[in-house]
Amino acid sequence: MRIFEVEIYRDGGSLEFSIERNGVVRHVWLETPLSGEPRALLIDSKAVPIVSPEVNQLLSDLDDWWCGLPDDKRALVLETIKHKGPYYSPSADTIDALNLRHVLDVRDYVRCFYPINT
Repeated sequence: MRIFEVEIYRDGGSLEFSIERNGVVRHVWLETPLSGEPRALLIDSKAVPIVSPEVNQLLSDLDDWWCGLPDDKRALVLETIKHKGPYYSPSADTIDALNLRHVLDVRDYVRCFYPINT
């Protein structure tokens, strides 16, 4: 499992990334918060209903991805979440952690606003 092409946009905070699991790549987009709540979630360019199997699968994949990261990488991501203020000349590892932090932002938002369909 891997996450790649993580982007945050200057439109007010749209987040985008790709996730690959078992050779299948999906594109995930969470719309800017400036559009109101709940924010639109798109998977492979299709709007995802608030309660859907796609949301369940995304959350499962993101949890598996997070648990599969090495401890030191998870610790660095969590450190970036706690950090206040700008980074001056961040290392490549810190830049990577900042990008991965955005993936956690999507996961946490979806958990909060998109209830799991059991």
